[in-house]
Amino acid sequence: MASLRVPSTITLVFLVALASAQRLPEAIVETKVFHHPVSGPYVEVNTAILGASVAHDQAVGLDQAKVELLVIVEKDAAIVDFRKVEVLGPPRTGEIAPDFLHSETFALLSGEYSLEVQVRDLNGSDTAFVQKRVLAIGAISAPPVFSDILLIASAGPAREGMTTHNGQYMEPYIGTYFPREMPRLDLYTELYGMDRAVGPDSLYLLSYQLEVHGTGTVVGNFRNSVRLKARPVEPVLGGFDLAA
Repeated sequence: MASLRVPSTITLVFLVALASAQRLPEAIVETKVFHHPVSGPYVEVNTAILGASVAHDQAVGLDQAKVELLVIVEKDAAIVDFRKVEVLGPPRTGEIAPDFLHSETFALLSGEYSLEVQVRDLNGSDTAFVQKRVLAIGAISAPPVFSDILLIASAGPAREGMTTHNGQYMEPYIGTYFPREMPRLDLYTELYGMDRAVGPDSLYLLSYQLEVHGTGTVVGNFRNSVRLKARPVEPVLGGFDLAA
């Protein structure tokens, strides 16, 4: 009798160990709403997948993570639009698995929607990362109005198949934490309707600054201003030297 119980116990422990070793993909999701002067509002859904949370075939080497990304936009329990894509991470050249980013753009009417993002590791566990949130898109009813603020990791010439702003590709910086080794904080936003607010070609001063949260107090010398002429859409590309 004792000899029969030992293999059962070993098998049970082995299965529990396998289940606990499965990793759940981790991701950070951000949405940014902009307005096209002709086609209207659109939202960018930026998903950053944490490289350490997904499987790699080799401990070190030029292997790549592979995930399935599903983004669903619903309104009144009906699917309005969706995207389902496979995303490859960058080749890993060392022990640390790199994070990677994917963006999808949806043209939507003003209103309230439900957004769902799923990330499934195609090299690992069948368990998916799932995040649901309310997505509110306002109308430009009383200008001037700003778009959302996009923090930028890097910017450069437009790339085929990539979302652009003002003729440039801008890689989003996901999150709000800037470690000491980050030399700059760069941002992009759009200002709508200044021509209607002050008159076409009228001069005005646009300022942006970093503030202590909830106080309105400017942090150090982090304040910039630029003189502009009013027009329907003003693209604002700015930033601060954090090392200064």
